[in-house]
Amino acid sequence: MNVWPLPGSRVPFFVVTTLDGRRRSYDEIWQRSQVLLVVCPEEPDEVWRAFEARLDGVRQRLAALETELVATRKPLVEPPHRLGPAGSCDPRHAGSTRTRSGEPDEPPPGHARDPWRDGPMAVVADRWGEVTHSASLERRGDTIEPDVETLMLWVAATLHRCPECEGEAR
Repeated sequence: MNVWPLPGSRVPFFVVTTLDGRRRSYDEIWQRSQVLLVVCPEEPDEVWRAFEARLDGVRQRLAALETELVATRKPLVEPPHRLGPAGSCDPRHAGSTRTRSGEPDEPPPGHARDPWRDGPMAVVADRWGEVTHSASLERRGDTIEPDVETLMLWVAATLHRCPECEGEAR
């Protein structure tokens, strides 16, 4: 699987229309809960529709893991540059995605400059917008990989990770 956006990168502030037709803004999620962002194909077949139904079926489990599901068929649309909450100049609100070291994310060879517009993909990020897990979603026969249970494992791992321990391991 091609893994992009890279773990450690930041989720951009986006606005999408979800599979159930609601408009969702990352402003509503950031600092409140983790996010499982899933971008599905714009023209799904029966295998993708079954995957989408399985995703919808785990909403309560995700809520118990303090995670918001945002599933869409459209690429992310980021609002124009703006000031952050309370007028702060947080670079996350200015359209940049940066690694922990503060450097701009650089795509791996062969990837588009803006990884957030590629799909299908699944991304798990903590409540502060740091990507912990990501992968391209790929159809393999009559299944989608990674499957919904794998995504649930990523969500649980993100919730229970210890940032201090990660720092000691570096």
